[in-house]
Amino acid sequence: MNINEWFKDPKVLEKSKRGYAHFDLRTDLTKCKNYITNSKNIERHGFYPFIKYDLEYHKYNKAEGRKLKERTICYASHIDSCIFQYYSFLINKKITHV
Repeated sequence: MNINEWFKDPKVLEKSKRGYAHFDLRTDLTKCKNYITNSKNIERHGFYPFIKYDLEYHKYNKAEGRKLKERTICYASHIDSCIFQYYSFLINKKITHV
């Protein structure tokens, strides 16, 4: 898949439309494409801190029974998430074509 196909993929676009609250305005790949594809913008971009919390849940294992697990959940800002998503695609594309 090339970069133009990736930007038009409905699954990719849906994933970029995050519904959680953060410090910045909600955005998605279609709105910030020009910004995130310009590497000069990313060099100067000030990334927001993650919103972070611990999620506790019960996990069942036949050998040990019910066990309490804890997992740290981190949310990036909306624009940061789009940047991570775009550069993750580029890196994965390079890795898989080596």
